[in-house]
Amino acid sequence: MKIPVCSSSRNFRLPVFLQVAALVLLLPLGARAQLTWSVYNETSTTAAPASDANSGVSVTVPAGQRVTLVATNFVPVDFSGGSTAQVYATINFKASGGLSGIAGGTRAVGFGMYNTSGTATNFADDNGYFTWLNGRNTGSLIELRRRNGDGTSTSLLNPGTTTAWNSLGTGTTTQKVGALSDGNSYSIQLHLMGRNPGVSFGNTSSTTSGAGIWVSDGQPTNLTAISQTAYTNPDNPPSTYVFN
Repeated sequence: MKIPVCSSSRNFRLPVFLQVAALVLLLPLGARAQLTWSVYNETSTTAAPASDANSGVSVTVPAGQRVTLVATNFVPVDFSGGSTAQVYATINFKASGGLSGIAGGTRAVGFGMYNTSGTATNFADDNGYFTWLNGRNTGSLIELRRRNGDGTSTSLLNPGTTTAWNSLGTGTTTQKVGALSDGNSYSIQLHLMGRNPGVSFGNTSSTTSGAGIWVSDGQPTNLTAISQTAYTNPDNPPSTYVFN
């Protein structure tokens, strides 16, 4: 996996949420540093299969269950002290089944960045930001959320309590209408910015580099089957300024 960063960026805690009954691969983009993944099944955390620079890491998600992959072997990102730094993180993923027939609006995949609050295996107190990708066939695929580590939910990317997360006002642009489907590789680019004050998902949806989230199939513009961008205004005060 490659974590593309600007000159003033650092790295962070990285969870990926999967809710499809399938074998799911996280595919690297040409690793700059190899991630060490753990698997959280909403009850316990275990070591994930080893990831390599060519084939990524694969996990099986049983029907009706959720899996969150968590990586923490990064230098923290710190937007405090008026920092206007920014960070990009990109993953590729592919599912062998479960995406093509998913019901509209079902949140199938998530991706986020968090502050562990000093408790590496207790996710209930983690603050941060995440996206959900849902199963709509047309229109908006992307939902952008703030996570509040108020102790009411242990799920990083599926917080069931109403106080554990907030919706963020989202601007979106759809370059190519499409839906997630089985057997195809997709890319999620996550881009957080320190805004002095606050933190935002990008600052525009009109460009892929300025977007807070860009979902695509990685194909050239004239060949792509899906491409959508989204961003938020600054969240102030933010859920956290530090991501680790």
